[in-house]
Amino acid sequence: MDLLITGVRVLDATVTDARPPPTNILIRGGEIAAIGADIGADGIETFDGRGHLAVPGFVNAHYHSHDVLLRGRYEQLPLEAWMIWTNPAVYPRRPDEEVWLRTMLGASEALRTGITTVQDMVSIVGHEPAHADRLLAAYGQIGIRAVVGMQIGDLAMADTLPWGHEAPADALALMHGAGDPLPMTRFAESLLHHGADLLSWALAPMGPQRVSDTILAWAGRLSAERGLPVFTHTYETRTQAVVARLNFPQDQGSLIRRLERHGLLGPRLTLAHGVWIDPEEIKQLGAAGANVATNAMSNLKLLNGVAPLRAYARAGVNLAIGCDGCSCSDVQNMFQGMKAFAQFWALQGDVGETGAARAALAAATVGGARALGLEGKVGLLKPGYRADLSLIDLSDPSWRPFNDALLQLVYGEAGRGVRHVIVDGRVVVRDRVLLTADETGLAEQAEAARAAFDPHVRALAQTNARLTPALLDIFRRAGAYPLPFDRLRLR
Repeated sequence: MDLLITGVRVLDATVTDARPPPTNILIRGGEIAAIGADIGADGIETFDGRGHLAVPGFVNAHYHSHDVLLRGRYEQLPLEAWMIWTNPAVYPRRPDEEVWLRTMLGASEALRTGITTVQDMVSIVGHEPAHADRLLAAYGQIGIRAVVGMQIGDLAMADTLPWGHEAPADALALMHGAGDPLPMTRFAESLLHHGADLLSWALAPMGPQRVSDTILAWAGRLSAERGLPVFTHTYETRTQAVVARLNFPQDQGSLIRRLERHGLLGPRLTLAHGVWIDPEEIKQLGAAGANVATNAMSNLKLLNGVAPLRAYARAGVNLAIGCDGCSCSDVQNMFQGMKAFAQFWALQGDVGETGAARAALAAATVGGARALGLEGKVGLLKPGYRADLSLIDLSDPSWRPFNDALLQLVYGEAGRGVRHVIVDGRVVVRDRVLLTADETGLAEQAEAARAAFDPHVRALAQTNARLTPALLDIFRRAGAYPLPFDRLRLR
């Protein structure tokens, strides 16, 4: 639709005015056509932006729609023990409509908090076309921009852990075995022809510590042939830094060298997390023009530590922000991610510096756009960019008094002020009401799905009670393994 937003203040990562003056935004054909106080247009809808701050739609650079129904269930578990509760493969086959529901729930929350683009690293158990169809139908309905990657991994669980085969026999018997990579790659590749206006595709090998050479070689080849971005979990935990050193001597104990060996190290690669990474590997990433999607909230909840943000920036690595899955960060809210990013950025720098808030906003917008292959398309409020933006209500108490748009957006806004959201020129949230789905109906379906899911969680508890002690023992053992850096320290 064509739209004229009048009297709105405009902020993106390039704006330096603490109190941007009111202006107008003209949207034509889903694109920002012009910005200026004197701009007008006859015969199109006018949107009153007075008393609001327009910001670019946030780009959630790391997210998993498959675990939305598990939000609010777990705490104080390290990743290795958390995964045995949240891996979709540990549960019975889910109904087709549950896949639609969880996708809708996650995307609706994202839109309500000003996230207009998500990178969904999603697991479809059993490579079921019906489940993929319901996921795509949900994204087509909800009106969010999505870069979807089918998450695949084929190594046996014991092979992804340091000393995994030394676990007690009863625990070892409960760990899943290796999978056949061919059906996984064929399924992921078969979906690439399913295009849509707001949906594009990526490749998503689960992690270089969790997949075979076969999958990494496939991802490297296909990414080069089709220009597809690649997303993968790397160095999320201290345990992964240890497994790199113990399990991959052919790559000199480096997961980055393993990715490089398969042609994956370059501007199309985004590492999710990147916490327990060696300083030399950071330099490699920067030299290659690679990206890192930081996930501060989930990294803290899963006891992982803090990513070396300033070291990445100095090396030239592009930084983005992810909200991660709902079972490990519990919300899709970029304001939480930006505030944590800015605070860790400051703690890793020198006293008296400024610029943390600007770095956070850039990571949440243009940094995410670059990581997702959308650079020049979203992330800024400039003519020629797609009209993905949110209008923040400046009458909210967190904006009283209105001193500095950037600082108050990053440090003070929590999402409560998001009043209107536009994606590709289409108003999808108006007056805090989602227009593309029945939120009351979604809430009712969510409660019904929770009730149906509860017995499976209780049944899984019996298995996990036998497996968890072995995983916690590996976690503690990895904690004692000597490494030349410590990501539980801020500097």
